[in-house]
Order: sequence, then C-alpha cells, then structure tokens
Amino acid sequence: MDFVRYYKVLTSGEGYDNVIVLADECLSSVKHKWDLMAQLQESFMLYQSMIFNVYNLQKCVTLYTNGTVELTENCPTEIQDKAIVINALITNILSSAKTLTDKMQTIMKKYCNDNTFLKAIADVYDGSYSYRLAQGLRNMCQHGFCVVSQCTGKYGFDLYQLKNVKDFTVKGGFKDTLDDLIDRLSAYSCAPIYSLSALISEYTTDVIGLYLLFLRQAKPFIEEMDSQLKSIVMQNPELLEHKNPELLGCLLIEDDVLLHVIPAKESLHKTIDFYIKDAENQLLLFESAEADVKSAFVQV
Repeated sequence: MDFVRYYKVLTSGEGYDNVIVLADECLSSVKHKWDLMAQLQESFMLYQSMIFNVYNLQKCVTLYTNGTVELTENCPTEIQDKAIVINALITNILSSAKTLTDKMQTIMKKYCNDNTFLKAIADVYDGSYSYRLAQGLRNMCQHGFCVVSQCTGKYGFDLYQLKNVKDFTVKGGFKDTLDDLIDRLSAYSCAPIYSLSALISEYTTDVIGLYLLFLRQAKPFIEEMDSQLKSIVMQNPELLEHKNPELLGCLLIEDDVLLHVIPAKESLHKTIDFYIKDAENQLLLFESAEADVKSAFVQV
C-alpha cells in the first residue's frame, strides 16, 4: 500500500492558496470516485502479485500433464524437495488469486453498486471445477495444510485425502465438489487425483477473466470523475497554481477534516485503460496455455 503522499501546503504566517470548497454532493462524489481509483491501484498490485506467483512457478518448476514434476535450474538450491517446492508455490498462487477476487467483490459492492460482477463470479464458480476446487484448497492452506500430494513420483491433488483430512471440516460446496470429482473419476476407473497443471491453468485464466470484467465495469465511474475534474479546472484554471511547486497541477479540495490533494492533470481513464490492456494481454497468454493443457489431456 503506497497511495498517500504528504505535501507542505502551509508555512508559518501563510494561509492555504487556491483551495476549492465543493458543495457537499459534489465533494462526496469526487472523493468517492477518487477512493475508487486508489482501490483500483491496489487491486492492480494484487493482480500483478498473482501473475508473479504463476510465473515464479513456471520459472522454478516444469509441470507435465501426466503428473511428473521437474525442478529447473532457477529453483533455489537450498530446497530441492519437490513436495515442499510445489506446495509453497501453489499456496502462493491460491492465496494471491483468492485475495484478488475478494478485493474485487468488496470494491464492486462499496463503490459501484453493481451486481453484474458478483453474478459473473457465481457463474464462473458454478461452471468451473478448477475454480471451485481452488477456493476450497486455499481455505485449507490458510489452516495449515499442504494440499499437493505425491504418489509414485507424480504430483496432484488427492481428492480422497483432501476430503478425509484430519482436524479440518470439509463441508459445503467444497465437499460437494470433491464428491462429484471423485465419482466422475471413478466412472473412468481413474485414481482420485486432480491434475496440478489443469487446475492452475484453468483457475488463473478464470481469475484474470474476472479481473478484466471488473476493470471494464469500473471504467465508467472513473471516466465520470475525469469529466468532473476537467470541468472544475476549465472553469477555474487558477486552482492549479500553488506556492509549493510540488502541488502545481493539483486541486486542493477542503472538507471539514482534511485537505485533499488531487492531481487533476492526470488522466485517470488512461490509467485504467493501461490496466485493461495488460489484463487483455495476459488473458490471451493464459488462455493459450490452458488450451495446450486441455489438448494434452484429450490426446492422452
């Protein structure tokens, strides 16, 4: 978190210069949308953290669709136990992805009052085994479990062990997902092991897709604030002139408690457009990787 800057706007014997006092309704609207922009910046950092964790997995480990795993030369030599490496890297991905989705839901509820995004999450949850399984696995990780198992040199999510783990109550949608997957795999005379590569490729693609939808739905609110700020500046250009050179180009907006410094010349819609473009590019890469994994399973 690093979205607050401190500036000297008052020196001994001086008063504030070019401070605007907005009507309550307008002030509330500007502050609300500016807070939203700060939350979008925070969510972008969480999104990048998830992407970093996925690439860190790819850098340190080679996952094969048959369940075998090889550590690469980039993996820290201090730890060469594959089970430890895999569990550590997978836990980071599950945690960062769930933190991002939780953050997006909170933002949408508080700032955008739009249920469309929440419905989209529910639709992904209902339509993706990997997404549902990942949600439950992350919860187990938070309670101190290493969720990746190893059997005869192959790694994956042992659904039977996960369902019957000690000192943890498996219930609700997670239990239903485990039961359903175990039944489906049993019908094909397969061991109850869910693929590492399948879950990571599908789950991360789902989350990036949700993040892109989240940005697109938040964009109109940011564009509206951009227009509000531009209108204020066009009518009162002198409001951007200040004694402190660090404040040039900023609006000083006062309320009963604080003096808010808003960089009015920054184009907020360009910032969110940058976020959207980044998510679009990553989604293409992850969708391609997911397709490769699925095709490998079809061939087998």
